[in-house]
Amino acid sequence: MMKIEKKCLAYASTQSMVEAIVCSVDLNGNPDTPDSRESFKVGGKELEVFSHGRSSISFGHAVIAPGFNLQNKWVILVRSPHYTHEAESEVVLRRTWQSILRLCAETQIQSLAVPVIGVGLFEFPRETAVNILVEVLTQDALELAPDLELIHACLPLSHFELDFDAAMKLSEPADQRPRTVEAAVECLMKEMSKSALKDLTALPEDQLHQTHYGLAAGIRNDMLHQNPALYKATGCRHRDDASSVIVRALWTHLQNKTETLLS
Repeated sequence: MMKIEKKCLAYASTQSMVEAIVCSVDLNGNPDTPDSRESFKVGGKELEVFSHGRSSISFGHAVIAPGFNLQNKWVILVRSPHYTHEAESEVVLRRTWQSILRLCAETQIQSLAVPVIGVGLFEFPRETAVNILVEVLTQDALELAPDLELIHACLPLSHFELDFDAAMKLSEPADQRPRTVEAAVECLMKEMSKSALKDLTALPEDQLHQTHYGLAAGIRNDMLHQNPALYKATGCRHRDDASSVIVRALWTHLQNKTETLLS
């Protein structure tokens, strides 16, 4: 069974006891994060030449290189999408992690150190980048990389650790929060008082923005917090928009329930 270990205040480049590490590079094959630059510094000229010699790595894909002077046998090279500049950046980042896992399977890699791809220069919200990483590791790794036994998740700052712990907790079966918009509506129908539901039903559709600091705020702070599945189900990039989708779905559902609520 695969084991995920968090390495706090650490870079993937410091994990010398694993078979492979992940490095982010730019269009020309140059390392583009402090972590990757450290890996290239130790890997030496050979790693630099190898990376430059690859044709540009496509977004969502990964290339495997020898570790050269590193103590790791392999280096997996990827390009990080930019959160605001690349279309469907979250989808691309998820595909990137899946490509990494497939390379591990092809190369029969059993241990891997990974950074949190997408933060910093690439402007992914920290929570979003961590959620995507944990989601792929917990949901896809067993199928895509069955030989992988150990993953070191390298978290450079304490804030990353908090997000990582919350995301890992969410991935456990014990978390019963809704994962779809429909389930969120059903949950709210059960939890909200009849008077609150009546008030929302009577609210004109063009006035739903009034719920931003009330109902929608509760949804953001509870249902959507560290819940990547529900976040993804709304089809939105920002929590404000995602909570609005759920409020509107509940409002629409209530329009057919008026008689029941008034009884």
